[in-house]
Formats: sequence, C-alpha cells, structure tokens
Amino acid sequence: MKSKATTYWLIVVVIALWGMIIYRVISATGNEEAIPLRMAVKAKEPLRRYKIMDTVSLVLNYRDPFAGDKYRQEQVIVPAAPSSRQGPPPIQAPTMPAPQVRYLGYATSPETKKISAIIIMNNKEQMVSEGQTIDGLKLLKNLKDSLQVSYQGKTMFIKLN
Repeated sequence: MKSKATTYWLIVVVIALWGMIIYRVISATGNEEAIPLRMAVKAKEPLRRYKIMDTVSLVLNYRDPFAGDKYRQEQVIVPAAPSSRQGPPPIQAPTMPAPQVRYLGYATSPETKKISAIIIMNNKEQMVSEGQTIDGLKLLKNLKDSLQVSYQGKTMFIKLN
C-alpha cells in the first residue's frame, strides 16, 4: 500500500456504498402499511356453458328382442296441403341445336406464341383463338387436351379426338 490516507479514503467509500445499498433494500421492504386493493369480482358463469350439448337422438323403431312380436310403427296421418293451381309452364324460346364440333388439336404461332385451336365445326375445319366467336360458339379457354366453349350462354368442354 502506498499510503494509508488512500486506504482510509477507500474504506469510507465502500462503507458509504454499502450503506446506500442497505438503505434502499430496507426502504423497499419497509413496514409501511399496505394499501388494500379492491379486486374486481367477476360474475361466475353458469356451468351449462361448459357442458357439451347432446345432439344425438335415439331411434327406437326396432323390434323388442324380449317380446315375440315385431315393432309396429304408429301411422300418423298428415292431412294433405291444398295444392295451389299452377298455370301452364312458360314457353321457352326455341333453341338452336348445338353445332357438331370436334377438337383436332392446337397450333402455336412462332412469332406471337399464341395458341390456336383447330376444330371441325359443321364439316368445316377452322382455327380459333381464345375469345374468338364463330357462329355463336365462343372459345373461352384452350386447355391443350380440351376446349372450354360457350354456346347460347351454356359452358361446355370439348375433348381432343
């Protein structure tokens, strides 16, 4: 040790630090009166909310194994509801028969990379692109193995032959 003054000075600093630490611990756990806190009382839920509701109904229309005769179901007669008289069905507009369409395959344009379907419609071979309409038949989607077409508002699929 170089000097006794430095040693004494360091002892005073250590005692002061320990004093502050002990003071803080005692003040934090001191004898102050605890203020009672009011706890909010929660209403108890009825137990039926936790009970699983039974959705099974028993079907008891089988014969009694201990009785000799078969089960006879009571016949309940339900009165027939009065039928409302309906007028004749509405007349539908005559529809044209769907054209005979065969899907032969597809071809891809080398410049535009666009797929065109090759179909035979009413004995005429034609190339059709998606969205194109020929004689009321609109090609909606070319799926390569089949075509999705629309004719008079009805959608249908035509498979590759």
